[in-house]
Amino acid sequence: MKNLNETEFNEKCAKFLDYKLLEGMYYGSVAIPKDTLHLGEVLDCTLITKSRFSTDWNWLQEVKAKICSLKIVDEFNTKYDSVAKGWNCGITPGYNDTFRGFFSLTYSTELEATLDIIQQFLTWYENHV
Repeated sequence: MKNLNETEFNEKCAKFLDYKLLEGMYYGSVAIPKDTLHLGEVLDCTLITKSRFSTDWNWLQEVKAKICSLKIVDEFNTKYDSVAKGWNCGITPGYNDTFRGFFSLTYSTELEATLDIIQQFLTWYENHV
């Protein structure tokens, strides 16, 4: 994966999900199972520095769901390639004049492929929407 900076990735995800910035820290709401919460975290006001968008499917699925809900996105696909023996991910545009499409390299895990594609999309989204 292209040098994923976890702090930067978490911040991009937080901004995309409209987390609130308060005294230099992002706060928001995410559907996290109670057994994964740590001391000091609560469901309705989660500190971004404790977020795990880059490591936890429960967090990442919130970002994926919002991407899929955008009218500019047609499909968000993840698949296992049995020939390449790895995972690929892609986001295709809903309209020809929005973006060209984003496609990951082949990764050994589905999480890595999904992180790559979300990182690509969020970088584009910050600069174009």
